[in-house]
Amino acid sequence: MRFLISILLCVMTLPAFAESRTAIIGAIQVIDGETLEIQNQRIKLWGVDAPELNQTCKDGQDAGYDCGKEAASALSQWLKELQPVRCEPRGNDNSGNTIAICYTSTGDDIAGWMVRNGYAIDWPKYSNGFYGVSEKQAQSNKSGVWQHNEAAPWKLTEK
Repeated sequence: MRFLISILLCVMTLPAFAESRTAIIGAIQVIDGETLEIQNQRIKLWGVDAPELNQTCKDGQDAGYDCGKEAASALSQWLKELQPVRCEPRGNDNSGNTIAICYTSTGDDIAGWMVRNGYAIDWPKYSNGFYGVSEKQAQSNKSGVWQHNEAAPWKLTEK
């Protein structure tokens, strides 16, 4: 009898679980290089790390530049004509933000684009190296922050 009750409870919670994992679709507002907002819901891009919006990085000549604003601006410009965006939730962070893999209206992985263009880095702790090849491509092409640096300038101060 306990077994049947356990199964019944599991089946009853499935709709709530499925609902929490439903894709979030809509027009986005870029908050920073790794955070979007859709329908007043904050979404962090899964598997990547980007500089904070107010972060200053150093270029190859040790001069500071607004790498956080640069990343957010590049993302905003790129997404201008590629909406609506579709985000597939993967969980939540400690602040309650949804963590998701997000795609443009043409099916491009947004986090992948950020990494390939040097505005974010792969975060293997969470991605298991999913974006590692894209990061190497950006480094090789000297894209984004890689045009000035051998390592992402914020990586040394992050987490």
